[in-house]
Amino acid sequence: MKYLGYAMLVVAWFVALYIAVQSAPMEGRRIDCSLVEISPDFTPEMRKACREQRRIKT
Repeated sequence: MKYLGYAMLVVAWFVALYIAVQSAPMEGRRIDCSLVEISPDFTPEMRKACREQRRIKT
């Protein structure tokens, strides 16, 4: 019974962490543009934003 309580506490922490990460505003997140062209994890909007930033810097 003691371990069941610990397991429920750990699950609750992971659920709270997941909710906190998913509810963070997108405009507050930074995108690492170093792998944007080769990684499938980036959306087309993210790729476009990185290309715009690269064009402005040069």
